[in-house]
Amino acid sequence: MKTLRVAQIEVEHEEERAVSPLEALDALRVAVTVYDPGERLVYANAHYNYLFRRFPPHRELLGRTYAELVALELAEGETAPQGSAEDYIAVRRAQLHSGNYAPFDLELADARVVEIKMRRTKDGGWIGLWTDATQARALAERTRQKLLVSEVEAQRQATYLADLTRRLDAVASEADAAKTTLLRTMSHELKTPLNAILGFADLMRVAAGRLTPEQVAEYSGLIHGAGVNLLRLINQILDLTKIAAGRFALDRIALPAGALFRDALECYGAAAREKNVSLALEDCGMDAVAHADEPAALTMMRNLVENAINFTQPGGRIRLKAQRQGARVRMSVADNGPGVAAEDLQRITKPFEQSKRGMTDRPHGAGLGLPLVKALAELHGGRLELESALGEGFTATLELPAA
Repeated sequence: MKTLRVAQIEVEHEEERAVSPLEALDALRVAVTVYDPGERLVYANAHYNYLFRRFPPHRELLGRTYAELVALELAEGETAPQGSAEDYIAVRRAQLHSGNYAPFDLELADARVVEIKMRRTKDGGWIGLWTDATQARALAERTRQKLLVSEVEAQRQATYLADLTRRLDAVASEADAAKTTLLRTMSHELKTPLNAILGFADLMRVAAGRLTPEQVAEYSGLIHGAGVNLLRLINQILDLTKIAAGRFALDRIALPAGALFRDALECYGAAAREKNVSLALEDCGMDAVAHADEPAALTMMRNLVENAINFTQPGGRIRLKAQRQGARVRMSVADNGPGVAAEDLQRITKPFEQSKRGMTDRPHGAGLGLPLVKALAELHGGRLELESALGEGFTATLELPAA
């Protein structure tokens, strides 16, 4: 059995090893302050000096009022608020007496942030918990910035999707309009030559024995012309379809611009003379040689010359010119017809759009000539330029790579 002395010694050792509640509070990583009903500080643990590093030791602060401690913060440069010291102290005391238990932040002069939680005690005083929230607030701010960036990106995506939806709707609407135009135009352009072919063929069949040789020649010529127009329309549609599908093959060779002009003159010289339109090759340099597919180049030039003849009034003139500019060859077909309004120049390069030059001119063709020229030129790596104004003629310039 233990002696009484031994038992006493063990009790003394246990008392030495025991930690008092106040010592335990000093070990916390949170500052703890206690104020009496008169706002005087009656307790502060050691961590209070960690937060307010320029303060005297926390035990020397006991007995000072809350207002005096706030004034000490200002005097020691722990806080640097805007406005007067009196107003700042009044605000801090109002927070103490507000009865609102929600925590509030105190920004220190060294950019640290202290979260303060104040609670009333049963005797009418206060107990405060002061926590260094600098890292937590920085994390919250980074999170807020990321959320803000995410919101901006989400808004950008939403705007993009809305714009894409509008564009798709516009494309769908344009496609519907194009389909309607196609059906309307094709029904007219196909029916016209077919009606002529069937009508004159039927007449020749029914009245074969009563027709003179001259009438047979006339009617067969009309049938042939209608057939040619129909075949041309179908070929234009097929060419545009192949270009759009990427299946139009080019076999490029060196093509002098003069040869393209002479071919067009041979094809449409008679039509120009019949309409009393002057068709002349005015300028074509020997070095104006294009690197292009021959059938496609002939189609482009024939379309431009025929277009000029169709819209040039009797007595008018059409001038053909070509020149080399660096690695490009520019071939122009210019007429002095009624011209096209500047705002319509882009429109008439779309399929089935009619130029409607002048006030009394009726539309010519299905509106596929210029769109086909533009598509073929761009397929070659070139372009089609149109210049015009009402009453000032029309100039179409075909630019192709030089050989």
